[in-house]
Amino acid sequence: MDDENELSDFDFLFHSENESFRKVFGDELVDATQWFLDFSKFYKGIHNKAIRELRPQLDKLMLNHYPDFSTITHPVMRKYKDEINDLSVSGLFFRMYYLLIDYNNNVDLRQKEPRLEEFREFYCNPQPPSLRDDENRAFYTWLSDEEWEKEKQEDNKKMIIFNEWEQKRKTEFYDIIQPALFRYLPGLNEIEKDYWVMYAVYLGDEYEIWKSLCENLEITIDFQMPPESVNWPIEEWRKMVHERYDTYGKESDEKRDTRIFGK
Repeated sequence: MDDENELSDFDFLFHSENESFRKVFGDELVDATQWFLDFSKFYKGIHNKAIRELRPQLDKLMLNHYPDFSTITHPVMRKYKDEINDLSVSGLFFRMYYLLIDYNNNVDLRQKEPRLEEFREFYCNPQPPSLRDDENRAFYTWLSDEEWEKEKQEDNKKMIIFNEWEQKRKTEFYDIIQPALFRYLPGLNEIEKDYWVMYAVYLGDEYEIWKSLCENLEITIDFQMPPESVNWPIEEWRKMVHERYDTYGKESDEKRDTRIFGK
């Protein structure tokens, strides 16, 4: 008999004899046991299955977003790449699991999250491109008004393209993750109001973490850094990136710009 079946048998016994257990062991121990059973069912029956299901889909997305990952052969870097996906799914499912616990316990998120309105504004609206306007004009005194207008328009066109590129990549990540979230955690279909804000916060933050780790791995490849450097302390890693930028940075930046803006 495997662990999951053993847990199911104990869970059945625990629920059928719940009142008797409370009389013998007391409410505190029984409630703690109930929490453990619920968490174990989530971890073994939902969390682990979601990781196994989403791992190949996110790996395919990685290769699409970061083509250089196809060149990875060193076991340290391959392990690091795989862990990015697994940790992303794990972190997101844990956050949503505890969000549902708060929802079912009627937790007032406005008391728990004092920055809720700030989160609503930032996470629940598409982020506009960062455009130049005439407030920046004073920093470009060497340009004539005609030159300034031309440069401003060209830069803003690029920023719009970049923003659309970024939003498309985020949407592709969401399109993989969200169906699994709602299928494995159907309670998310029932949440209301402020809880949707925190849902957006958790989803958005996890994407940014995933993207940041992928970009660091891409830099590690482009800058021909030692495979073991993916596990270095971040300051040590950044120091080597800085040291190698003059040699590898321009080519790396141009390659990325080509993916965004075309040739």
